[in-house]
Amino acid sequence: MQLSDWLRKERRKRDMTQRDVARELDVSLNSVIAWERREHGTVPGTYQLRALSKLFEASADKLLKMLPPERVAERT
Repeated sequence: MQLSDWLRKERRKRDMTQRDVARELDVSLNSVIAWERREHGTVPGTYQLRALSKLFEASADKLLKMLPPERVAERT
């Protein structure tokens, strides 16, 4: 499963809107929309991945494994 699909599924499971997630993570609504749509290879940054892991009670390692390999390499 890709991070974009997981994020959408977890958000809906908790009955949250994209705007709710944006507020919780202190990012723009457009960022959350882009993450869910995988626009231009957009993925959350390190800070946002940590915040997503806390918000949705998932390990950061699990989220990193859902990123495209080239995006993980950029973070190391």
